[in-house]
Amino acid sequence: MKIHTFLLCLFTTFSALSLFAQYPKDYEPVPIYSDFPSYIAEHMSTQLSEDLEGIQARGKVKRSLKEVYQARHDQLLENVQNGYYIFDDFLFGYCDAIFSHILDANPQIPRDKVHLILDRSTVPNASCWGEGSIVLNTGLLERVDNEAQIAFVLCHELAHHMQDHVNEEIRRSVK
Repeated sequence: MKIHTFLLCLFTTFSALSLFAQYPKDYEPVPIYSDFPSYIAEHMSTQLSEDLEGIQARGKVKRSLKEVYQARHDQLLENVQNGYYIFDDFLFGYCDAIFSHILDANPQIPRDKVHLILDRSTVPNASCWGEGSIVLNTGLLERVDNEAQIAFVLCHELAHHMQDHVNEEIRRSVK
């Protein structure tokens, strides 16, 4: 009987500890000492100004759109400050070289309107933020077999950007 009680207590303790081990607040990214590229910061600021000036609405809708665009900009900067993005020479450089090759092959995409960001998230995904940021999660890199697959994903996100899907959805939602 004592052994059963001991095992029950042991199991309960480890079960409770495993619940706390899953709590996401405990996670702090390992610092990677790489600078946020100034060309991306400049592009983000310029694009925010253009987005705010280009709003074709009035009153409450215009104010709401300004708030959403500003919040998007602030969220990207907060992600940079919290270390969610990687800009080191090796991994970011590798992915950015693929991205640059795509842009070289597609001169209709204005280089000064798009940039790549590498997110340290383990979720296998990529996204377009609508203001020129194409975000590639590192979790996707471990799932692809070659550079062509990375290029395919980046082209897919670039298509969302070129078709203005994110901003159209923002405008639709606000209205």
